[in-house]
Amino acid sequence: MKTLFFTIALFTTVMISAQTYETENKQIYQEILNGQVEELSLTGEQKQPFIDLSNKYFDKIIETRQSDVSRMSKFKTLKKLQEEKDTEVENMLSKEQFKKYKELQKKNRNKLKTVYKQRNG
Repeated sequence: MKTLFFTIALFTTVMISAQTYETENKQIYQEILNGQVEELSLTGEQKQPFIDLSNKYFDKIIETRQSDVSRMSKFKTLKKLQEEKDTEVENMLSKEQFKKYKELQKKNRNKLKTVYKQRNG
């Protein structure tokens, strides 16, 4: 009986931890997306398509990260997804906006590295 209780408690803890991690990822993503929308000075016509495109690729990235494939396969898939997104974003934005978008990507990548290092010690 103690083993069953311990197993249930452990499972519950793991599930809560996973939900917290997923919620944190979504919050960080939303902060980054809101910052991009603001800093890129998107027009009314650009804003919603940009948000929709970003959400589409965010979902694909999460799906890839949660998959059971090898790390190398995940890396290749993530790189391909980023290239596809960049192509679509480039077609959506002006040259100046796209240049700013690429700068924001670098800045956000460094921010995310810091967050993940803090999480993982």
